[in-house]
Amino acid sequence: MIEILLIFLVNLIYLPGLWYGLITDDEAYHKRVPFNVRRGRIFNQTLHIMVCEYIYMAFGCTPQSFMAAILFAVHPQVVQVPVWIAGRQYGLNALMMLFTITFLPWGGAILFGCINGISPSILFIPLFFLFTKFWYMAPVCIGILLWRTWPNIKQNLTVKVHGDGVYNEALPKDFDLNKWNPLKPILAAKCLWFYFLSVFAPIKSGFYNSWMVTVGAAKNQTAYWYSPNRHFWGGIIVLMGLLITCVYHRSNAIGLGIAVFLLSIGPFLNFITIQQYTSPRFAYLATGGLLVAFCHLLPWHIGICIFPGLFALYLVKLIDVLRVYRKNNMTLMELDSQTFPDNPRLWYFRYEHMLHKGNPVMAFAEATYGLKHNPDDCQLYFGLAVACHMMGKLKDAGLFLDMAEKYMITAERETMKELILEFRRRIAEEIFKIKGGGDVGKD
Repeated sequence: MIEILLIFLVNLIYLPGLWYGLITDDEAYHKRVPFNVRRGRIFNQTLHIMVCEYIYMAFGCTPQSFMAAILFAVHPQVVQVPVWIAGRQYGLNALMMLFTITFLPWGGAILFGCINGISPSILFIPLFFLFTKFWYMAPVCIGILLWRTWPNIKQNLTVKVHGDGVYNEALPKDFDLNKWNPLKPILAAKCLWFYFLSVFAPIKSGFYNSWMVTVGAAKNQTAYWYSPNRHFWGGIIVLMGLLITCVYHRSNAIGLGIAVFLLSIGPFLNFITIQQYTSPRFAYLATGGLLVAFCHLLPWHIGICIFPGLFALYLVKLIDVLRVYRKNNMTLMELDSQTFPDNPRLWYFRYEHMLHKGNPVMAFAEATYGLKHNPDDCQLYFGLAVACHMMGKLKDAGLFLDMAEKYMITAERETMKELILEFRRRIAEEIFKIKGGGDVGKD
């Protein structure tokens, strides 16, 4: 069919990714267990093509599903599956969901019996059957899924919380972001709002994002994210609108697309958080589901007018975000910090990199630039203190430690207090040795 061929041809835009460098998890894993990088990327790109093709087939091989598949193929939010080997599991989960839809009802049950995955994104997939006439398959597939994957999921979560003594460190006892509290639904609503907007208006795209990243930082930053502001109400309105539309269109592609969006993004709405708050890979399948619903919801004559504009927007943004994955970690950090200068974690990476290179002047500059966008960040002030200490400016280092204490983080608070206290002792000892030697010198 011509549509299947066109979907394949559009995906050739990822072909240069076969020669990209290694970043983040790919680089770390390759150092521990060397693997054939190009072969891995060929697999990922093939996987992404299959997901695009199944979006077209699972939702009826209609013109609307064809438009959704083309838009999905070049959406900047799906980039981590075709060009980043570590994003593979999210593509596999998406393919499993689409396979289930295409071959209802027993195809899904057979597939669930074969998988042994550990990603939380598969947990809600069996609930999709509740939106079909095969509702009775939901408990069957849930049972199969728990039997096949729960031990691995539990082990994965245990490693993330308690560490494994090799590659993963245990979370500090005062790390409370992995625990439930009554305000977590506020974060969930804001995340839903973020992912909904990211599908239709991906104005900023990168590997890291600044959305919610300062939860657990200083008190005022944490309080902002836990406050019921406009982002919260936007999420509530989106949720109500999607639920009403899904129920009204429960027997067609609109309702099914919304169900895919809600079920696949649900595990990543931060009711409980262990890793980062938002990521493009979390919304891989959710993006496809929402695009399917959107393309079927629009009248055909309007959709055909909007499609070229959306395709051009997504394509331009995709080409822009591909630069982030092209070389190495430092290039990634530099480009992402231009797009998301309000993400303090990027500046942590940058000043730590300079400290490891033995360049405290540049480390000081990196932390200072981060404070321009995050003027109350504890860890950036701590970075300034370390840089001043390396330059021999002991009194200045103490002053920056005062600022770090003033804007103390709320997550891992006790650990940070101990670091600051130990650093103060070290500075005090060095000042004492200088004075005891009879030559105070310059700070």
